[in-house]
Amino acid sequence: MENTPVKAEIKKIVKEIRKREIVDHFDIPEEFRNNAAVIIAERKAKMRVISTRGFDVIRQNFFVNELVNKRDPFDDEIIQKILTTTFACFDEYYLFIDGKVYDQACYYGYTFSVKDIKKYKLDIAKMNFIALTDENLDNSIPEAIRSNNDNYEQIDKNKTNIRRWIKKYNACNTSEQLFQINERHKKSTDKTDESFYLWNYIFSKGDVDNIPFDVIMDFVNSGYYPAGTIEDALPFLFPHDRLLASYAYTLGAKSTCKRHKSQFKTYIKILEENGYYTSESKYFDKNTHYFCIRTDYHINNSKSSYPCASLYRYFEDFQSFTMHLNNDLSDCNLLNARGICIDSSFKTNENTIMPVEDINFLKKIVTKKYDRIRDCFTINVYWKNENNATLFHGKKTFRYFFDFLFFVKSDLSFADLIYCDGLKNLPSTNTINFSEALLTSEVSESLGISYKAQDIIKVVPHDFPYVIDNEKSTALILNDDHPEAAIPVGDNEISDNKVYYISDLHIVHTLIRKKAKSSADAICIIQRFIDNMLETFVPVFWSGCSTILIGGDISSEFAVFELFVQLLRRTLDENSYDVNVIFILGNHELWNYFGTKLTDIIQQYRDVLSKQKMFLLHDEILYIENHDNISYISKDEILKSGNDNIRQKVRKARLVLFGGIGFAGCNEEFNANYGIYRNTVTRAQEIELSSNFRNLYDHVIEALGDRKVIVFTHMGISEWANNYELHDNYVYVCGHSHKNAFYDDGSRRLYADNQVGYYNDRPRLKYFLVDDTYDWFVDYDDGIYEITRNEYIEFYRGKNIAITYNREINKLYMLKKNGYYCFIHENKNGKLTMLNGGALCSLSHKNIEYYYQNMAAEIDYIKTPLMKFQQLQKQISEEIRKLGGNGRIHGAIIDIDGTIDEDGWRTIAYNHLYINPIDLSITPYYAIDMVLKYVYPNFPSLLCDKCPDLYSKYNELITDKNITSIILKPVNNAELMVKPKLYTSTDIYKASRELRKMQKLNSNILSTWYDNSPNLVAIPEKPKSNEYRSAAIGTVKMMTCGMNATIIEYKNYNDISVKFDDGTIVEHVSKYAFSTSSIWNPNIEKPPKDKKSHDHKQYHKSSYLGKTQMMNCGMKATVIEDFGCNDITIQFEDGLIRKHKRRDKFREGKIAHCKD
Repeated sequence: MENTPVKAEIKKIVKEIRKREIVDHFDIPEEFRNNAAVIIAERKAKMRVISTRGFDVIRQNFFVNELVNKRDPFDDEIIQKILTTTFACFDEYYLFIDGKVYDQACYYGYTFSVKDIKKYKLDIAKMNFIALTDENLDNSIPEAIRSNNDNYEQIDKNKTNIRRWIKKYNACNTSEQLFQINERHKKSTDKTDESFYLWNYIFSKGDVDNIPFDVIMDFVNSGYYPAGTIEDALPFLFPHDRLLASYAYTLGAKSTCKRHKSQFKTYIKILEENGYYTSESKYFDKNTHYFCIRTDYHINNSKSSYPCASLYRYFEDFQSFTMHLNNDLSDCNLLNARGICIDSSFKTNENTIMPVEDINFLKKIVTKKYDRIRDCFTINVYWKNENNATLFHGKKTFRYFFDFLFFVKSDLSFADLIYCDGLKNLPSTNTINFSEALLTSEVSESLGISYKAQDIIKVVPHDFPYVIDNEKSTALILNDDHPEAAIPVGDNEISDNKVYYISDLHIVHTLIRKKAKSSADAICIIQRFIDNMLETFVPVFWSGCSTILIGGDISSEFAVFELFVQLLRRTLDENSYDVNVIFILGNHELWNYFGTKLTDIIQQYRDVLSKQKMFLLHDEILYIENHDNISYISKDEILKSGNDNIRQKVRKARLVLFGGIGFAGCNEEFNANYGIYRNTVTRAQEIELSSNFRNLYDHVIEALGDRKVIVFTHMGISEWANNYELHDNYVYVCGHSHKNAFYDDGSRRLYADNQVGYYNDRPRLKYFLVDDTYDWFVDYDDGIYEITRNEYIEFYRGKNIAITYNREINKLYMLKKNGYYCFIHENKNGKLTMLNGGALCSLSHKNIEYYYQNMAAEIDYIKTPLMKFQQLQKQISEEIRKLGGNGRIHGAIIDIDGTIDEDGWRTIAYNHLYINPIDLSITPYYAIDMVLKYVYPNFPSLLCDKCPDLYSKYNELITDKNITSIILKPVNNAELMVKPKLYTSTDIYKASRELRKMQKLNSNILSTWYDNSPNLVAIPEKPKSNEYRSAAIGTVKMMTCGMNATIIEYKNYNDISVKFDDGTIVEHVSKYAFSTSSIWNPNIEKPPKDKKSHDHKQYHKSSYLGKTQMMNCGMKATVIEDFGCNDITIQFEDGLIRKHKRRDKFREGKIAHCKD
């Protein structure tokens, strides 16, 4: 019986529904949504409308589908969503739908009892026992054909209008005229995209040479649509130098225009450095009924499959199209064209798709299956031509079996129904064709359908008592989770990446326990094993690939291992999981290979994994760069190539793994003599293999002892190494013994706690966190270094901190001290600025040595209050997470909501806490954007108003008197009712940005400087006046004339004298002229100013002539000719000359030692 407060609440909800104060079904508290009075009120208000209902024979329940109102979070409009309610018995179902059992209902597979017929006076003759749909395979037409038939005539009639607009566009002779016509078209009734007319205009003048360059560039520079659609294609139409001289984007603020110009310049530079290739598509455009040739341009070596630019050339009719192609219709898609005649005079190939006006001439292929992921039935229909090319594809999805069965007209032949256990509930199969359908033996037997029994397991495995005892004694550890990770703070929010792991799956044992009788049984059991395993896997889409480690003893039968890998790949693809799966083998994988070389066994497994885009780790290093670039360092390379070579290879690696089986050479009890490899490996071989593996391991520690390496082995370290210690910052993942164990003190980490074993029916992935950042300058000693822009960007990329840095640089310095970094830029005037990502902050001192000497003091000054502040933030974040909230920290702000959704995407956070860095006060607020913020008087009032689910959890927690909390404190009803106040100032973000600079210390980056730090030590400034003059005398520098000059007299900056190597003295020149190598020896003839051929040297103020640089090949090279930034000649120390090279490549050491 409902108590008084509940009755009052229900009465209030009903009243609000009647008054239209509640219009969204999901605004009703969940505990009251199925209250009878509330449902009646909703239905009267048309907030809840019954659509379909009936009996689900597969799931054995009654269902009611209703359309309920829901507010669209994006545009605040009310939309309708399907809400399904199920009932175990007919009585509840009948009551819920108020006895309306006939309309839009289907009761396939249900037999009404005599009792129910009498009780509810049911008219069985009025009942529908067939289906709710009236569609079937015969009357199903592909959507492409249906829509094409509807729209073709309409578009064809509009072609006259299209011609008129083409004529208007093509008549434009100036950019002003083109702007006017384009704006007029936007306001017209013609729905053809403006880009179509712009491409027609570009090619209306015939050859590319006749394209009106100035008109096109003015239009592109304007930024107005559709300028952006052709901007990327410009480098393939016009000379690059002409483009760069004319490109001047104007739509936006000055900084926006500058950024566009920089990006366009970078784009052309990438094209010139990497080159490109093209692909072509030729087709009939169904939107305009013009024929089109689209040329796609792809940058060489780009990871993206999308083109960087596309050119479109349109033809009004088939004749002009084929004339341009010389009657070669190879690879043309003319599917949607009509009324064209293609005879033997045209060349075609197997990829030519001819027009189709009658679908009956096509071949129809139908696939039928039960989709276990979406719990529905799907039908795919493919219409193919004589070349077996798919022209149309139609897909139908049915929630209920009766509609599925009706659509295929009771023909389930060749249907994939392996995972549909509910078929056992079918009352009769007399009218259903199950010929060659994929069914489990259990379903087949229950339906009386014969199936082909198979011996899935060739050799029945024996169990080891030692392993069974371990498994039983540590079962609790297997089922437990180890502690959650710490909360990331600051810019580097994804430095700790989840690495999932599992071992000792023993699928053969599972197949035996589950009594698999057929191949369908094996598929079903293994698939469900995989589904269970992946239940705890959460992909993080924004940070690249995830990683799964599978640690051996998957199956002693190779065929079962192969099936597991195939099904795992299919499952990952079905869910669009981008994940690197790394295997090692266990002793069970070697069981059935007596007499086979171990290298051949390994290769067989490697091949089957490689085929499914997975990886095997065996006695080698595997490293991952940027989440998806995986490479190996082989056993021979580990032993022979040297530590420096290994370190260089993994310099940009985010994950480094070393591993393999390991073997049990150091285990005197459970080893080869015990039969753990059957007859494949002897005890003597096992000891040698473990010894070799230990030797490799020692080499890895010697080379990468300071890196975070995952040691991934089947046997634990104690089994393959004597006198061992877990290496600090290494992660050890292993299995084999079934003795689940876990150890992590923050430095030494061992994860052997997910060994599934022989008897576990609910396998699941566990994970540990690993820092997947890398330090680009890790091998640099403490000191001051001049670095390039690319090295600076690479450093930040390694730290997982996104930056945009397109500035021109003069000198960029990296300061490294005690593992911390600071980056300072020096301009041409000697002024220093500190870098914070892509931003600059002015510094007061001009001596960079001052900042290097005081780095430690400055870091201590910032860290002391920062640590206290961050400790408070972490505590508050933990309390938010206890409520089920997000707890993400960025700057001075902590997100309350915006968690990771079920698909792995980060959702937007609207509710936050601002922690004041000065007085540590806490301000709860709701923010639509950076300006519109509503500040609440306290944390509970924000939860009550905006986060009802978290508020419910809050009310539970505050009753616990043992909790000491900062934010989980009770408040009275009066405080809850205080309205939030609008706050539009953005000062909190300024404070938060400043704090984020300080928080970069968490990534070992000093990016801000406070001159008021009490422990800063002054150092002598650079020498001035007479000291500087004395220091300058005797300085030697190569001039652009090709001869060294020495300063012999220094009166002031603008009056010095130099002496050339031939004795010539030049007086009264500036120090700047000397610094830029532009002082000319009068005895050397200058080249003509009007000629730019390579017969004469072109000299520039910043000439590289005479400069020497070490190349990446290990050999020094010297510039012997300088014709500009894109054309220098260098000579290697062995005499080899390379011409027409670029200065930046010389500066970066990236010119190869090879003949031109």
